[in-house]
Amino acid sequence: AAADSVTGLKLQEKGIAKETLAMIGVGVTPIALVLPALIARYTSGPKPLQPFMAAVPFRVAMNLAFSATVWWVAHNASVGSEQGSGEGDAKKVAAPEISILSWAFILAAFGVQQVVMNVMFVSQMAFFAKVSEPRIGGTYMTLLNTIANLGAKWPSTLVLPMID
Repeated sequence: AAADSVTGLKLQEKGIAKETLAMIGVGVTPIALVLPALIARYTSGPKPLQPFMAAVPFRVAMNLAFSATVWWVAHNASVGSEQGSGEGDAKKVAAPEISILSWAFILAAFGVQQVVMNVMFVSQMAFFAKVSEPRIGGTYMTLLNTIANLGAKWPSTLVLPMID
């Protein structure tokens, strides 16, 4: 979804450092490592896309949560003054001061998003494995995954130029 792509950019625009967002990514990495093993038993049956369909409403909800998070940071975080000494100097905006509870919410939101996206990815790969011809399975799975990636990425490409 486009909100996945835009959230990090908007948080950076509001003053949160790239390094801070990268640390959030590091914090949710263990979830990405463990989750596929936990999801596999639900995707190995006759309906591997069932978890995918169950995760879609949560993905939409996470997009709304990310939009609310960006709005909250923009309107409620106290931001320092702009710094710059003269003409031609780039102005730097001080990082917003966000409470620990707010950081916990942001980390939890990114963690839930990671869970939802992993459920969808593993379910999709299980479906591709199920419908692939065994003799050319790897090639066919690569083709299906490429088409799925193209289908998932073009909305973000269209939306990014329209944002502000």
